[in-house]
Formats: sequence, structure tokens, C-alpha cells
Amino acid sequence: MDAFVKDGVLLKELKLLTGLMRTERATHLELARFAGMSPAMVNNYMVRFRDRGYVRRVGASNRASFYELTEEGANYRERLLVDYNAELIRLYKTARHEIASRIEVLLGREPLRICLCPAGDTAEVVLSVTSEFPNIFVVAVLDDSPDKQCSGFMGYRVAPFEELPSIRSDGVLVATISFGDLIEKRVKEVAGGSVRVWRLF
Repeated sequence: MDAFVKDGVLLKELKLLTGLMRTERATHLELARFAGMSPAMVNNYMVRFRDRGYVRRVGASNRASFYELTEEGANYRERLLVDYNAELIRLYKTARHEIASRIEVLLGREPLRICLCPAGDTAEVVLSVTSEFPNIFVVAVLDDSPDKQCSGFMGYRVAPFEELPSIRSDGVLVATISFGDLIEKRVKEVAGGSVRVWRLF
């Protein structure tokens, strides 16, 4: 497992140092809110950061003190950011390969016109992967969220499930880990039990 994902320490450091970089002077409470951590945990990190020369504390007491990022701290944050982005790219490539393998097993090589749902992060990866499959043509992205229907999704209009019967397709690819059962049920309610549904997960 990679360093940022394994225990989260480096990611917490990156969040805190980014919070310090974005504000001229930050208090414990402001940093805790920014990083999604408790003030006590922020204090532990700040002690380590001070010992390493990444931050300096300004103010006489805990209540009246705040932190500033040092040049050394800014350099360390930059190194963390580079490593974090490299790790995200590695994870994305792994996820993309895994999804491509699943699509190949699920859909095979026959020509298919499919609807994809829901409009989320996994669907974005699926859309980027389907370009490698000349037999698969995504004709629509479906989602019942009004917020998603009001905006485009990677060049697609997001349609409500009610429109599924009027869309010429060979079936629906459900690309979600969490709500697959609910979405499959919704698809069959709208389009009838004979509609083909493929579950990515």
C-alpha cells in the first residue's frame, strides 16, 4: 500500500501545511476545520512541525497563538504534494486497468449501445476506458439527481431514469459500488424486467 493511503499521516501533514500556506496566520481551530481533524491532533502535528523547523508559533499563550509556515515547511509541503500527485496517478492507472478488465469480461466483444449510470467518479473512469473498446458506444448517462441533470457530464447530458424507455440501447451498465442493488431495481422499475443490466461491481 502506498504511503499516503496506508496510514494517512502524510496526507494529514499535507492538509495541515496547505492550510498554513493558504492563510497568513492560522490558529489551531482554523487548521482543525481545514484538515478535518481534532484540535488535539493538530497540536500533536504542530509540535512535530516546530521541532522539524516547518512552522513557527507566534503569540504568548495557546489561546492567543497562531502558526506560520517557514520556508523549510513550504519546501516540505511541495515535496509532499509532488509525491501525493504521483501516488494518485499510480492509483488511477491501477483503477483504470481494473475497470477495463471488468468491462471486457462483462460486455465481451459484441457491438453494444449502452446507458451508463450513475453520473459519478466511477462513471468518469468508465467513460475514459470505453474509448479503448470500439464495440461499446455509450448513448446516455442516467442519474436521478436533479443537480447532476442540470450540468453536463464529460460531454454527455445527464438524463433521468424515466427517459430510459425512449433511449435506444442494448442495456444499462451500473457503475457504482455502494448502490448497485437500488439502481438495478430502479432501472427495472422504469424499463421493465427484460432490460439487460450489467453490474460493474
